[in-house]
Amino acid sequence: MVAAPPPVIRLTFNEPVQPTGRGIRVVAPSGRRVERGPSRASGRSISVDVDAAEQGTYVVNWRVVSADAQPERGRFAFTVGRPTATVAPVPDDRRTASRSGFVLAVVGRALHFLGYALGFGSLAFRWLVLRPLAVPQVGTFDRALWRLTRFGVVALVLAEPLVVLCHAVRLGISTDADVLADVLESRVGLVTGQRLGVALALWAVLAALETGSSTSMKLGLALGIVLAVIDGQGLCTR
Repeated sequence: MVAAPPPVIRLTFNEPVQPTGRGIRVVAPSGRRVERGPSRASGRSISVDVDAAEQGTYVVNWRVVSADAQPERGRFAFTVGRPTATVAPVPDDRRTASRSGFVLAVVGRALHFLGYALGFGSLAFRWLVLRPLAVPQVGTFDRALWRLTRFGVVALVLAEPLVVLCHAVRLGISTDADVLADVLESRVGLVTGQRLGVALALWAVLAALETGSSTSMKLGLALGIVLAVIDGQGLCTR
């Protein structure tokens, strides 16, 4: 409870953060929005100017992306002068969003690692095992390996939109459509974009790979190494 209306709402975290969507949303006792301008980030803090002249209880909703690219959100209330009997209704989908985001995260990561294992694993098996042993190509076995590679590429392509959607859902895209654009501009968007680019590049060279060209095979394996490096960066953002 505060005696005088605060001109600014400032939230301080234990690590650097960036606001996402509207960042901070403040609802007055009457139900009107009282932010004045966009949220601002400064190191471990985000802030927004407010017009909190009305007496009563205000609800503050916040959404941020932390330094390790984790989406976080929450809410709290404060009172100016005296508390109101009822608080303005504010949509709260955090529980549903958390469950949905968890499911999307599990499916997205599973598809990514399955795609990596099948897409690049089958290429590595050809190059590191079959080629040194000079194993003759057997039609059925050869076709099965290429099917695994193609399935792996499809899994890699499908995984990244799910990862982005997971973060957007956890941040509350259902109540703030701006969240998706902010996720795409964040560290998460950068890493998933790089992964998707590698997957599409492998898809583009599949025809050349299936001819058995040594150069294309080396290119495919190089793409696998690049994706491993990107995954390493991604682990630093979780």
